[in-house]
Amino acid sequence: MKKIVLVAYILITIFLLVGLTLTYQNRIFAENRAQQIIAQAIERPRIVISGLQFEPTEINTHKGAIVTIIDKDLVGYDVVISGNHSEFHLDAGDKNKVIFEESGLYEIILKAFPYVKATIVVE
Repeated sequence: MKKIVLVAYILITIFLLVGLTLTYQNRIFAENRAQQIIAQAIERPRIVISGLQFEPTEINTHKGAIVTIIDKDLVGYDVVISGNHSEFHLDAGDKNKVIFEESGLYEIILKAFPYVKATIVVE
């Protein structure tokens, strides 16, 4: 009889521990997912330079938007933005934030590679 009680106690303990572990993991998963959704909702538009191309190649945004341009290539680039006549250098791994205060069509190019382009449409 003592063995049956001991085995039952051990099995109940194991089931409780497994249940608590799964509940904790689900809570952590839900919290992480909620943080991702919030971050995406407040994330500012960005353009990434990688593999000698822009990603995405087009962004639609609003007046006053701050667009972050990030260089994830192994080399730096001179970046030119038509429309607001700005130019800046990005070293590998650098980023620069650009504010678009006026409606219009802006083209971003890499100065050394003018065929590498992205477009920002500000409404």
